[in-house]
Amino acid sequence: MEKEPGAEVFAGTINGDGALTMLARIIRMVEEAHARRAPSEQWVEQFARVYTPSVMVFALVVFLGPPLAFGGAWDDWFYRALVLLVIACPCALAISTPVSVVAALASSA
Repeated sequence: MEKEPGAEVFAGTINGDGALTMLARIIRMVEEAHARRAPSEQWVEQFARVYTPSVMVFALVVFLGPPLAFGGAWDDWFYRALVLLVIACPCALAISTPVSVVAALASSA
């Protein structure tokens, strides 16, 4: 059954002509915004690509270096290497941009 502009529609109504353009446009804009990446998110990924392996190697050196070179206690230097990993972890930086973008998209939608 054809509907005119302003007519009441029910759940399950098929939109054959694409007349519900405003809702479709909002959905399309949200999908496009979600697909595009913020410049800060791109920078964080490039930074983390170098930073994360560097921190991992440095933590491994902190763990192995003093016990092997100076006879330090293994458990003490293992703990220090773990503390270094926790402090140097870029997780907060890496997750902050996508979370803020998704929150903005959700509130806009």
